[in-house]
Amino acid sequence: MNPFLKAYCFRFKAVTAELFKDFFLEYCKGKVDGKITQGIEWEKWLYTPGMPYKANKFDTTLVDASVMAAESTCEGKVCSKKLLSSWSSPQTVVFLDRLEDIEMERLEKAKKDGKLAEEKAKFRDILKALNDECELSKSMNSEIIFRWYKVGIRCDMKEVFPGAVKFMTSQGRMKFVRPLYRLLYASEGKKLALDTFKAHRNIYHSIASKMLAKDLDLA
Repeated sequence: MNPFLKAYCFRFKAVTAELFKDFFLEYCKGKVDGKITQGIEWEKWLYTPGMPYKANKFDTTLVDASVMAAESTCEGKVCSKKLLSSWSSPQTVVFLDRLEDIEMERLEKAKKDGKLAEEKAKFRDILKALNDECELSKSMNSEIIFRWYKVGIRCDMKEVFPGAVKFMTSQGRMKFVRPLYRLLYASEGKKLALDTFKAHRNIYHSIASKMLAKDLDLA
């Protein structure tokens, strides 16, 4: 654990801005040049309304690589297994999130143009090529497989339906099961969504079960 965070853990005590400031300055004594800590504009950091008055500049190299790979994949240049295997899990999550954004944009446009079925078929081809290369359907990471099932269900990729059902009935976290049930219900797997929920509703927490029933128009 980061030494600063470990030292900053106050058990059973509310931490005010002033308490944080005092702790920070005390912790930095002998570790950070005093000129630096004296130059901190505490009034602006603590009391300026809205977003921080100074924007942090982060290195987006890793994120950019994932976004570019997703965009290339959607243009027919499928992300290679070698590239994907070199990523951390968060990078793969960013890749799939961007893939989903593109999918939703394309399907929404196709729906307005009366070409939804054709666009779904095109995206299924993209996902099949991607899975043939990268085997995302075999991922054991919940965040990754959850996103894989989402993009697959949205374009009626029936190959993912059995895996999605298994995932939805193997745990009950609402952040996973609700989006998947809603997508499955809105897809060609509508009956499967209903049958799955009716057969397994007792495995979910009562609140999750109640919310899922609403999602599936059963309440």
